[in-house]
Amino acid sequence: MCADLLQELIALPGIHAATQSPTLEARALPFLTTTLKKGDVTLNLFTSITTIGTPHDVTVHELRIEHFFPANAATADWFVSRALPR
Repeated sequence: MCADLLQELIALPGIHAATQSPTLEARALPFLTTTLKKGDVTLNLFTSITTIGTPHDVTVHELRIEHFFPANAATADWFVSRALPR
């Protein structure tokens, strides 16, 4: 069942080629961009993942926290307009 799903995903246009040729010369940014759309609302965010801890502290070893930030003024305004009053 999983193998069938994998084959179906690889068959999508552009996917197979992307899995076969890594772009090692491209620089990886320390964040990822995300666009969320629903109806007439489009939110542009960027995310950064922070890894906390050292091998000496088992309570936070490999703890990861993901933060989402607005990538433009329109997205920031959308969140501010929905914030609870203080």
